Amino acid sequence: KPPGFAGPAAPPLPSVEATLLPFLRQGCSLSFPVRPEKQAQGLLIVTSDDAMRKTFDELIRCRLVQSRFRVLADVSSVSADSPLTAGKALVERGKFFAVETPVSNHEEEEKVADFELQSAAMACPAFPSLQTALYTVTSKASTSAARQVRASFAMANAPLLFDSS
Repeated sequence: KPPGFAGPAAPPLPSVEATLLPFLRQGCSLSFPVRPEKQAQGLLIVTSDDAMRKTFDELIRCRLVQSRFRVLADVSSVSADSPLTAGKALVERGKFFAVETPVSNHEEEEKVADFELQSAAMACPAFPSLQTALYTVTSKASTSAARQVRASFAMANAPLLFDSS
């Protein structure tokens, strides 16, 4: 899916569905088990029969389908208690957890995403006081995955400067 395209038809936007409709047999319809944001690009799962839709729904429910993002974060003001740090240093990998999910005594917190540091913190050439770091983030596939990743970095005091969702 190119950036700017919707998955299902959403006039007046260009859509994957509108592009594929001329190739469908009479009476077939398309299903989009995961609906990424309009500006996201990459592989889009599209099914044209109910059995395949149910199969993908089950794979997603079991978290076997994931979304992967590359993000550039402002790590200038990351605190010592952030999931991105251990003391004053950035950790190489870790997890973000849902903040608003209630936790009972028998349940674990819901994991939102795994992150992996791809570069050490670097000063931005145009703004030397701005420290940036590049991360790869993997999360369960969902319509709100990119929003959840952005919110997780923001709550860690590392707002995103760029993401390739």
